[in-house]
Amino acid sequence: MRSTVLALLLSWACCCTALPVPQPPCAHATPTNDVIPGLHHPIHSPDDVIDARSPFQRLNDAANVTHGHAYVADDVIGGCNHHHPDPWVSNSSSDYAMLGPRVGGSNGTDQGVFEDFQGGGVLQEITVWAATIDFGNMYCLVKIAVKFTSGAVFAAGTEINNPTVASFEFQEGERIAELSMWDNGEQNNLGRLAAIQFLTDRGRKFEQGVPCARRGEERRFTGAALGGGLVIGLHPHAGLAIDSLSLLYLRPIKAVKVVVGSYPGLGQGAQDGSPIKRASASLHNTYDRAQMLNLTGVTTVETSHRWVSSMLTERFGVDQFSVVAPLPLVDEGQSGVSWNTGEVRCFPSNEAVTERMVTVLFYALLDPGERWEGVATTMMYGGGQAMPFAGEASLMTENEAVWKFGVSGNYTGLAFTGPDVTGRKVPPPGRAVD
Repeated sequence: MRSTVLALLLSWACCCTALPVPQPPCAHATPTNDVIPGLHHPIHSPDDVIDARSPFQRLNDAANVTHGHAYVADDVIGGCNHHHPDPWVSNSSSDYAMLGPRVGGSNGTDQGVFEDFQGGGVLQEITVWAATIDFGNMYCLVKIAVKFTSGAVFAAGTEINNPTVASFEFQEGERIAELSMWDNGEQNNLGRLAAIQFLTDRGRKFEQGVPCARRGEERRFTGAALGGGLVIGLHPHAGLAIDSLSLLYLRPIKAVKVVVGSYPGLGQGAQDGSPIKRASASLHNTYDRAQMLNLTGVTTVETSHRWVSSMLTERFGVDQFSVVAPLPLVDEGQSGVSWNTGEVRCFPSNEAVTERMVTVLFYALLDPGERWEGVATTMMYGGGQAMPFAGEASLMTENEAVWKFGVSGNYTGLAFTGPDVTGRKVPPPGRAVD
């Protein structure tokens, strides 16, 4: 008697005229690494810091944790551990947003922060209008409009007297590598924002503003002053024109966790399964009378699981993250096979493997000399088929602030039923099968 057990791997002013013909590029000021610690901190102007690296190197150095790294919550962060207090829950401030310096004049009405933190919005499109103002012979930006990836739109200022207009649409995940903003060189209540220019990590450039000769001081920002390069908010002061502007950036990401809340469409049935041989056994009655023989074996069912989100991957550069989720399972009932979910589990990575020990019982009533050959199989479901999921993403930044918003994606994995044992009797030599 012997048994073989197998295992399977299984997102101001008035009276304006159109601007003159665009001028040659303006000479740039020395770049600065101005850093303002958080949204709730007062705006100030640190001393300039000279940085000789290229814009792309500065961006990569400042946000190196957002490219080619695994955003898996480790033991220190407590992605799947029970730390008290839990940093994913206890830190709910908005300090994941880093507020950049305010450039322009000191007047204008505070328009509030243009953002969609709840929707996970990142700046997708910016449109800027520029004009000359006859009163005081001033030149400035007169309107800014923005759209976020979540669909939220905001605008400040006015389109007065046929200003020039320029727009820029960010590609998914595109980041600002270098930013310059100019005031109009006026003092007191005449100060306004005159121009804005940026270069992205993909070599694309945007510039809109008044002629170089009409611009005042340039403020140029690179490296750490841009956080991770993703703009998640704008804070303008404006009336009929744009008095001043500051940008909000997402700080570099330290870890990401996704809590899966549901699998939409899960109860719509199961696809066809594939049989997988798990174990086999041979029972032989060597006695001179009929015997009920049995053999118990144990086999390991190994299943793979993978959660992916194009929003996290393409927008934030996140490929790996920890997951808290119920696993999709298949149930066998009188009406056939259907999908369900099991208990909620925590996985340190979005690519996980689970194991389950399965007991297999082989048994047969055999006459003297008879043999019984049995095979245990399970049915495999879900191989390669994507199943949508919905949940909440938590992005922890380098200062351990946590940004939470809704997220969706696809789950692929394997689920099994069974085991199902089948067999056949083999009679002694010279005797036919009953």
